[in-house]
Amino acid sequence: MKKFGAILLALLLFVSTLAVCAAAQTPPAGERAETPSSGETVIKTPPAEEEPFVYEQDFRDPESVNNDFKFYYLTRFGGTLLSEQAYAEENENGHWTVKDGVMSRYGEFDAAEGSGNIAMAFLSVRKFKNFKMTVDIRQGTMTNYWSIFSIRHDECGRHYAADGAAFYFDADGTFKTWGHGFHGGPYLLGEVDGYDQSAWYTYQITVSGNYMVVEVGGVSMTVKMPVMFYRTGYISFMSVNNDMAVRDLRVEALPDSAEVLPDRDPDQTIPAADTEDSLDNLIGGGNA
Repeated sequence: MKKFGAILLALLLFVSTLAVCAAAQTPPAGERAETPSSGETVIKTPPAEEEPFVYEQDFRDPESVNNDFKFYYLTRFGGTLLSEQAYAEENENGHWTVKDGVMSRYGEFDAAEGSGNIAMAFLSVRKFKNFKMTVDIRQGTMTNYWSIFSIRHDECGRHYAADGAAFYFDADGTFKTWGHGFHGGPYLLGEVDGYDQSAWYTYQITVSGNYMVVEVGGVSMTVKMPVMFYRTGYISFMSVNNDMAVRDLRVEALPDSAEVLPDRDPDQTIPAADTEDSLDNLIGGGNA
């Protein structure tokens, strides 16, 4: 009887040992086991999904804004580019203030200068290819010139006629685009009834592949861009000879598009705006 009990105890110990070994070699949920030629089991954890990059700026701290943006000033297209920064109060060394949740342009407005006197703010934290952006913009009332957002700049500090593509309202509420990315312009995209230069407008912008959708003032406008313009680039805000203001910025990076649709013919897809303010005129030295 003692002999039988000893055998039973040995069997129980053997079964327990097998169970412990099996548990040690079974990968936890979400992991997988691989067995190399040596026969040893290797546990590998699949990489976690990367969170999308999101940038938010409330424009309350000038230091934070200067860390994330690069500021420039250009008297006219082709002129000397000056590097600047933003300040809490107006300063002779700059053209932007950051305070009370608003980034505002100041200084050097002259309607006779046309599309000169350009203060630029480039979001330099990274380049974006596809993205969603929400931002409030006020055009300003010092002149009838523009408050621009521009996309896919290859370099910071470059005028939209040389790099990127600009989007903006005219004083009459027509929404236009022009720039290097479109090989010219401006082109008419749509119109917001009752547009007011002194009012804030919330822009909801989605850029994907060679398409962009802009929702503003209760109007949705779809822009088809040239295929060659499907690239990564910087986002910028440009105050063209007016007291532009920006607040509540949020940009979320989106994955690369699975589909880039065929190229478009600008003359057949979106009508040209005034020929008097054509890009060729600007580059040739005329005022837009």
